[in-house]
Amino acid sequence: RLHELVRETVASEPDVIVTGANVVTLAVKNVTQRIPIVMTIGVNVVESGVVQSLRRPGANVTGMSVDVGDGIAAKQVELLKELLPGISHIGVLWEPPLESYRTTIDKAAAALGLGVTWVRYSGDLDRDFADLQRARCNALDVLGATGIYRRAVEVSAYALRLRLPSVWGLSDFVAAGGLMSYGPNLADLYRRAARHVHQILKGAWPGEIAVEQPTRIDLEINMKSAKVLGIKVPQSLLLRADRVIE
Repeated sequence: RLHELVRETVASEPDVIVTGANVVTLAVKNVTQRIPIVMTIGVNVVESGVVQSLRRPGANVTGMSVDVGDGIAAKQVELLKELLPGISHIGVLWEPPLESYRTTIDKAAAALGLGVTWVRYSGDLDRDFADLQRARCNALDVLGATGIYRRAVEVSAYALRLRLPSVWGLSDFVAAGGLMSYGPNLADLYRRAARHVHQILKGAWPGEIAVEQPTRIDLEINMKSAKVLGIKVPQSLLLRADRVIE
């Protein structure tokens, strides 16, 4: 019902529309170039055509991007290896437009002596995880966008059943049962997006308000999932964690 809801929202003539992921932001942008839009979870926003540039977005969209550079993607692989020194092959379950991290992850894995298998999320978890199993993956890096986010609990539970330790890019996934996350804090992004809304309500045009990137990067660990997987989390890692779910 996305497009129906977008049309209803635009027809109600709001002063500003707050959106989540790219699919929603672009759906709204395609219907109105007049009503200001503030996105909260933009991904590859320039390459995806959401904005013209981060500094000067142009058109009627501004807000927050979750992109924090390739270093975060590499760090996620390094954290998996630190937590599980014995792993040899990681699977990457991904959704567009997150394939942009492929070169970085492949290089980080190669530097640690790890093989990598990339599986594009199809919506059929039986098929996707069967592909990961065939590749003999013993850890999982999840690059999830809208589809995986909606099914975070299912994906996390599937990984646990198959005893695949997982690292994710957003803390919400750890709360859903993922083992570990390293990346932007979504609650912080929403709070910062409120400042964009405030500027617009005071008369600013979104196309002239710079898109902001995350300034807070959190490491979160789910000890419940670690227990299910039989993993002893090193104390050094626990001390660095911003949040530990007991």
